[in-house]
Amino acid sequence: MKEKWKKMDKKKKKKILLVIEFVLIFLIIPGTFALYKGLVNVNVTTVAGEMISDIEIIQRDSYIENNVPYFYVVVKNYRINGNQTLLTATAFDYDLVISNKTGSNGKFSYVDENGVSSNGYSSTLRIENCHLDSNMDSNRFKIYVSRDGNLETQVDYKVQIDAVQAVTENASSNASNNSSN
Repeated sequence: MKEKWKKMDKKKKKKILLVIEFVLIFLIIPGTFALYKGLVNVNVTTVAGEMISDIEIIQRDSYIENNVPYFYVVVKNYRINGNQTLLTATAFDYDLVISNKTGSNGKFSYVDENGVSSNGYSSTLRIENCHLDSNMDSNRFKIYVSRDGNLETQVDYKVQIDAVQAVTENASSNASNNSSN
């Protein structure tokens, strides 16, 4: 065998060495890499469906407390259409933002139905980290409106809700990592 190798010309030797290198690169090395590649199994359970997060604003001229007018903002996880009540399919977390429309100069504060209140008045009121489950429910906020100067001036405001599906006990994610060494 050694003598055959010595008698071969250089071009043929190079071709044989190239074939051997390719075999090593494409067959043996990937096999070695596969021994160290990990296997990851992921199981995810989620609740998907229509998320209903409706806002109802209740205001009356008679809503005045200690010479400060107020209105109610009610966030609901259901919607009534005629004789049918639609309920949200999933719990959700939300933030509520009350701010002035262009050209208006109101200041806002709030008290929720549990007695939690804001610290003073602000031209943009942000009520954060609120939650509604998937059971028929609502949260009610009393929003006080103040204005420097003449209280007879109308304050135009806008109410915005930023809602996202909540992570619940039923939704889970489990991962396991199995490696072969």
